[in-house]
Amino acid sequence: MKQSWIKYYYDILDFYFWEPQHLGKIKNAKSKYKTYEDIFKHLKKIEVSLNHQLALFFSILPQNILNNILSSIVKSKINDEYVYEGDRIIEIVNKLGDFTQPDFLFSNKKSLLALEVKVDSVSSLDQFMKYLFLYVLIKKDLPHIKNFNLVFLAKDEFKNIWKEKIENKDDLIEEFRSYKMPKRTAKGGINISLYRAEILEIIKETNIYFINFQDLSNFIEKEKYKLKNNKLGLGWINFMTSLQDEFKKRNLIKN
Repeated sequence: MKQSWIKYYYDILDFYFWEPQHLGKIKNAKSKYKTYEDIFKHLKKIEVSLNHQLALFFSILPQNILNNILSSIVKSKINDEYVYEGDRIIEIVNKLGDFTQPDFLFSNKKSLLALEVKVDSVSSLDQFMKYLFLYVLIKKDLPHIKNFNLVFLAKDEFKNIWKEKIENKDDLIEEFRSYKMPKRTAKGGINISLYRAEILEIIKETNIYFINFQDLSNFIEKEKYKLKNNKLGLGWINFMTSLQDEFKKRNLIKN
């Protein structure tokens, strides 16, 4: 059987762990991770390595399959092609420094789609505000974008990803309206208070979605089914299956 691209991702990390001199680093003699098994038991639990794999997945996936998956997530037909992390979008994100670090951003001619991944971490009203503020700033530079789809991807239920007691999307919006926003960004000194009214107004253009990893795997499975009689499609089936297998190993999905 052909080796999974996920395996090669971990092989690359393994190489730089044992030979960190290529990165201008030295090994930490006090590290608790002493063996291959220790290292990868840890890496296969943390959210950041999964985000790396999702980033590779979204950047390599054929455009039509990516659009189909995103369409399934937001329950609508997407006529314009979504671009993963377009240059103009990333320029705006970089201006904000560490103030906001969105997991995944997609944009087309009319809309912005953000995908926020939660495995063991939780979200908050503060993070929600940062996404809305980012959309406000993006609209100023890219006025053709008219709506914002904010998607949370997690293990189980929407209510379990919040620091605050939030049961559903209506609760989130209600709680946010009384949320006290910080006056300035942590880096760059952007005066958020000047944008408060716009941030609250922009909620009207914001669609909030929640999916779990099983949902995402099901959307991927539908795309694989379309390719089953296509010889070229077999390669893409293997590519998508590798990510689903990683979900299984992390106990994010059952099948």
